[in-house]
Amino acid sequence: DGAAEVAILSGSDELKAVFFSGEPWLIHCILRTELATAKEEPERALHAVVRAALPALSSELRVGLLDCGKKLPSGKTTLQRFKLDSSLVPTIALAANGRPPRQVTGEMLGKHGSSANLFPTPRQQTAALVALVAEQIKPKIVTLSKTAQLNTHCLRRRLCAIVLSESTPLKSEPSRALQRVLREYRMVSFVMVNTARYDFSLARRLPDVEGAAPGAPRLLAVRSVSVDKDKMSISAKAHRELFTLESLRQFLSSHVEETLEMTPLRRAPQLAWRSSSKGTDGASGGASTSKATEAKRSGGRSKPEHGMAASQRGGASRAKVASGRRHAASSTASASDARDAETRRRRQMAEEEEEYIRGMFDEAGDEGDLGDEEEGESVLDFDEEEDELLRAHDEVEFDALDAENEDDEDEHARVGISVDGLMEDV
Repeated sequence: DGAAEVAILSGSDELKAVFFSGEPWLIHCILRTELATAKEEPERALHAVVRAALPALSSELRVGLLDCGKKLPSGKTTLQRFKLDSSLVPTIALAANGRPPRQVTGEMLGKHGSSANLFPTPRQQTAALVALVAEQIKPKIVTLSKTAQLNTHCLRRRLCAIVLSESTPLKSEPSRALQRVLREYRMVSFVMVNTARYDFSLARRLPDVEGAAPGAPRLLAVRSVSVDKDKMSISAKAHRELFTLESLRQFLSSHVEETLEMTPLRRAPQLAWRSSSKGTDGASGGASTSKATEAKRSGGRSKPEHGMAASQRGGASRAKVASGRRHAASSTASASDARDAETRRRRQMAEEEEEYIRGMFDEAGDEGDLGDEEEGESVLDFDEEEDELLRAHDEVEFDALDAENEDDEDEHARVGISVDGLMEDV
């Protein structure tokens, strides 16, 4: 589906489209003198490798020539703003799916079949560049297994969409619809929760959808707005129609345009493992209680015993007590083993679920490549200077959730949620 278009970037509107639209852009830095001569034939200003790769690059991608040394309205250059190293020639960066631009380096290309040197020969690196770009512009959906991931991949983003499903991967029709909207709404951060395995705190508040099959996937739109340095307002709205492409498009378009009537949340949503052992434990406890009660009743009705029969019964009673103690010790060890087994099972299921999702959406990538975010990685705040160009950025500053190893409860306590009203029905 190749031949990416090449454009010369100069005005504020063009730069907003590059940095804030979520569409895939390969930013190619050139000198001011080169920019002037590139107006007639923009492709001639590209590095030989980029030029050779153009026919094989996805038509979803656009290549932009930019004077990265020119000052933005903020007073910083593009090189300074996005921490680009101009000593790497060519200086190119990739922006896609609402993430800040990341510079393409030789190490990244090395993971796609080339050496660690940046473009040693055009022929050697062209295929690697095509593979790297193709992987990094894919829309991503993240499978969640804990609240910290929910914070990182959803609540820290201005626009988020949470897919709730009792099974993963999704069935054919919902899967195709979801893959389409992932590409069409790249500024929305999509995440998924398996509600059969995890308890999502807002799931029980979702209204029923008329005509929906039991267990059909649901979609929840979430918007986060910063109200202070470490406080934010979170609101949500449930998709109330069948999980079809057209209804999803209409819903997400309103979400992006911020015309949805969202319900403010009193607390940040939480995610927890749905334990399957509570019912078993409760039944066991109930049985033990019944046995103890019955034993007490039997003891209350017994009469004094004399002679050999009483002695034998007393010995039998003591033997039962000793046996009970040994059984209790064995039960304690068994409970510990059961907890360890449950922990291992949860870890394995989470890993399997992640593999399912990666396979369905071709999400798997090399760790450390463009767009990969660690759980506690800080998100670039484009608004910090509030200049005319950069104030349109849609990432929410949420530094309170950057600590990588905080417990979910501790993280929640550090984040002030400032909202009005109660959330009765999202």
